[in-house]
Amino acid sequence: MAQVVEGNNPVVQERSVSWGSVRDLLGTISIVILILLALWVFASMYKITIPGVPPIDTLFRPKNNAKSVAVDKLKLRVKPGNRAEVIYLLPRGTKVEMTGETYREPYGDIWARVSVRTMEGVEYGWVNERYLQ
Repeated sequence: MAQVVEGNNPVVQERSVSWGSVRDLLGTISIVILILLALWVFASMYKITIPGVPPIDTLFRPKNNAKSVAVDKLKLRVKPGNRAEVIYLLPRGTKVEMTGETYREPYGDIWARVSVRTMEGVEYGWVNERYLQ
């Protein structure tokens, strides 16, 4: 309640929130959540990566798909291929989580999309599968 003084007489005004406005706000929030969910699904379908956000298909996959780096410095890349930008150097023995996405190059190399815990948080990228054990 708010008290307003008019002249020498205080007047008490009651302000209430209508349930209609609360319903409208909840409806708007629901629509925004649905739009964000649709964008997340769309991004996963078309293999668009969003930094720090795991692909939706990784949520429904068993978590027992860890491997470790078998070479001294394995390059974690933004996309498959030896010419792609390197985003991290992974030391031997580093545990990586396979996301299930792979890419086979015409000459036979297989690239795997992985997630790895780094000092900056979880990083997603691509590594040549032959260097994992």
